[in-house]
Amino acid sequence: MIKPNIKSVTRVMILVAAASLALAACSSSKSTTTTTSKSTTTTTSTNNPLNSKANVAAQAALQASATKTAAAGGVNLSLTFNITNPSANGHPPSVAIAGSLSGTYNMSSNEGNLTVDITTPLTISQLIGGPLHLSILNGEAYFIPPSTLASTLGTNPGQYAEVPLSTLATLLQLGKLGSSIINPSGLFNLFNTKAMLVTNLGSATVNGVATTHYTTSVNLDTAIADGGPAKSIYEGLKSTSPKEASATSQVWIGTANDRLRQISLSIADLPSGLVWNQGATMGITLDIAQFGIPVNITPPPASQVKQVTL
Repeated sequence: MIKPNIKSVTRVMILVAAASLALAACSSSKSTTTTTSKSTTTTTSTNNPLNSKANVAAQAALQASATKTAAAGGVNLSLTFNITNPSANGHPPSVAIAGSLSGTYNMSSNEGNLTVDITTPLTISQLIGGPLHLSILNGEAYFIPPSTLASTLGTNPGQYAEVPLSTLATLLQLGKLGSSIINPSGLFNLFNTKAMLVTNLGSATVNGVATTHYTTSVNLDTAIADGGPAKSIYEGLKSTSPKEASATSQVWIGTANDRLRQISLSIADLPSGLVWNQGATMGITLDIAQFGIPVNITPPPASQVKQVTL
């Protein structure tokens, strides 16, 4: 029974890493504008709030901030996540899995050092054997498996496991969204849709930094019909949570330098997963700080690496 559990743990860890990369990639949005004939019919009505001057200006502010954040190079990021099971049989909602991911990451070159730490449930934490340190480079994840995972992955003590990020779409069972997650540059245009309704909530302080707080709401069907560079992302979100009508987020942009400081997402009505039930909700919060950090990842010598297929 232990091997299937360990394989599930490995997939959960990659899920966390992928979530971080997906959110980090939000800060690399490019201002490409592509529309289709269908987008004209869905977004050009004079009564459509999407086309108000305030909304168009807010969209532009988010896109510009994302581009500027990416141009800053390496950043220090910290992500917390949880997946909560819905209430059932008179019991309140319960946390199925929770943890964190932190480290340095360059959103332009898609490389970095990340540490995954799953805190709940304890059984998974014990199987992992503590925080797991990942190096991401050239579409590959490198890490030294703890003894609890080494035998299953077939690595020797102290040997690196090399896991292609291209396997994530299958491992995560995220449908079309998986193809965007495994290639973070595919998410550069997350904010680049005319179907995004943005509300400026004014000033707020986040981690001691003065920011402007925005909320966003994107009708998934409208964004897909609108076409353009963000279409595949919202097709992926629709595939991930078929019952969700819209994607919402909270975004905080620093007032001093117009860079993204915090992004918070909530995705509801998840299908049943590795350790959670159908109808679960995923919450993710990503903090971005210390821009311009050098990130130079050197892969371990080939003699110390075993390629792993999960």
